[in-house]
Amino acid sequence: MSHQATESFYDQFFLDYENNYHNNEGLKAFVREAASKLPAHAKVLDVGCGTGRPIAEALCAAELDVTGIDLSTEMVEMCKRRFPSAKFIKTDMTKFRPQQKFDAVFAVLSLFHVSHRECYSMLFKFADWLKEGGRLFITTIYSHDLVDRGAKPDSQGIIDLADCQFLSHDVPLTAFSSEKWEEYLTAAGFVGFHATKYDFQPADPKLKVAHHHFITVNQGDNHPLMGPYPYPDKVLGPYSLQKTAYKSFMERLNDVESNALAGLRQPFLSFFLFADPMNRSDSFPFSAQEVSNKFDSIVLSRVLDGLEDINAPLQKAMKATSKIVVIQAAPDNDLLKQANLSSNKAPMHHGLILHRAAEILKTNGFGSLELIHISDSACRFSEEDLSARSKVAAILIADMFYSYEADLQSIKDALVPRMEALFKETPHDVGNQSVMLIARPVTQARPA
Repeated sequence: MSHQATESFYDQFFLDYENNYHNNEGLKAFVREAASKLPAHAKVLDVGCGTGRPIAEALCAAELDVTGIDLSTEMVEMCKRRFPSAKFIKTDMTKFRPQQKFDAVFAVLSLFHVSHRECYSMLFKFADWLKEGGRLFITTIYSHDLVDRGAKPDSQGIIDLADCQFLSHDVPLTAFSSEKWEEYLTAAGFVGFHATKYDFQPADPKLKVAHHHFITVNQGDNHPLMGPYPYPDKVLGPYSLQKTAYKSFMERLNDVESNALAGLRQPFLSFFLFADPMNRSDSFPFSAQEVSNKFDSIVLSRVLDGLEDINAPLQKAMKATSKIVVIQAAPDNDLLKQANLSSNKAPMHHGLILHRAAEILKTNGFGSLELIHISDSACRFSEEDLSARSKVAAILIADMFYSYEADLQSIKDALVPRMEALFKETPHDVGNQSVMLIARPVTQARPA
């Protein structure tokens, strides 16, 4: 079911949903207990707020600062009427861009309506949306609980948008095992995984008992955009990107990343020196003195990929400018994930690159760090035929990263079915989600 179909479903059946599920005593107790652990007037986000009962109702009763989002126009309008002290927004959770950080995020019976790929990505977004020390509260259904509804988990305990009985309708749902939930939440930097279960009978006795699982995690010390965690013992490298494939990749890339860079120009800086992976020798094309006279910022876009020692280019950059922007793949980057899964090599891990870069920058006085998730960057493949499109994408990705490997063809062969599956979800785009690390020197206080 597409996001549009999900919206239409709930616009049509929102009253049936509320009548059957709002009187869930286990869920009410879970939300009340969660609210009691939060600071007074805490800012909370309710993802998939539905009709507001019982989640927003309990959060507003606790006098918290509530923001709710939902796909359904009917549900959002009902929430606005019922809870005027809260803020409700009609939006797709995967497209939502909050303008503030939250003390807590609640995702109650909403994540099973997005795909496996989207759910994994949302966990990193939730972690990034939280204030330091924030909490995430999830209510979901485990994959083994959907077997009697017509779905079958794969070998990893995953159900990815398989048709299941829900409100007497066949609805595509996504579900994970308890172990997979803990693995993915850990990957996003969360700690303190705790889960409880409550079996709930909807008001209509003909509907199946719902086995609800309540998950609580805390934001850890690791930044989610430097994930996934834990870091591997070994990573791929050293390697160089193949020039022809990289050029094709750049030609297919949308302008989201460049727009994010353009947004930094004013009022903060006037000029960039842009270094790319095809020109990443120990020296830049300008001397340090020339750069300091001409440029306010150096942008290192994937320049650190595959380098055995990232210290040298960073040292050059720090001597030449007062702002450094490092761009690497995000932890939910589809292109990198498919490449890693299709080879038997040590993985590429750009979060580890960002972590190491941040440590070097901080050690050298560039301790003012900001990380920005560029989640809509994508590489477009316009070929009409799915099979041809998948082969073109597989060849480009394999050539870009593994052109020097003896088993290059087997990597291409392994990539083709993965690209076909991805294109069935995102017909012409391969996500190139990125992280922009902006580093500035720490301002020194003037002596009194």
